[in-house]
Amino acid sequence: MTKIDARVQELVKERLTGKLPVIEVMGHTFFVDIRMGVIRPKDDFSTLGVKFDDMEEDAKGMRYFLYNPNTHSIANIDLDRIKKIPTNVFPVKIPNEMDMDPIGFARNYGLDIDAFLLKHPPLDNLKAEVIDWNDTVFPGIVKGNNRKQDISAEQNQGDKKQAVKKNRGKGL
Repeated sequence: MTKIDARVQELVKERLTGKLPVIEVMGHTFFVDIRMGVIRPKDDFSTLGVKFDDMEEDAKGMRYFLYNPNTHSIANIDLDRIKKIPTNVFPVKIPNEMDMDPIGFARNYGLDIDAFLLKHPPLDNLKAEVIDWNDTVFPGIVKGNNRKQDISAEQNQGDKKQAVKKNRGKGL
């Protein structure tokens, strides 16, 4: 038996006795709670955490969300109004539920746990990956919103000039 096999066996044993897997998100520990459909902060009860349903998912099953480390929760950003990249919010990527908690996933979907673990052994030391803003769609959205604002400002300026010309000579 290799050291890796021993650690996998230990993780399986811990999980079968009820210990939830954890993932680190920017230095903060979150429990992976498949049954509740969230990752929730280990020691912050002011938030319910981040729901899987509120995350984006790519074709490979990786999950993405905007993380606010001050509130340990998802950050909601108005895409129609964002004018600059936020400094207190970070785009992060985490594995899908099946990789973060294969036992919980198998239980939740009524799968044979032993058979499922053969293909999806539990992983240790899970960490969210902070994504560079430039690798997201946000710089383009910000640029587009600023362009819309510039066009709108130009139109307003033009409207004001027209009003001034129109009202000249009328005592206004």
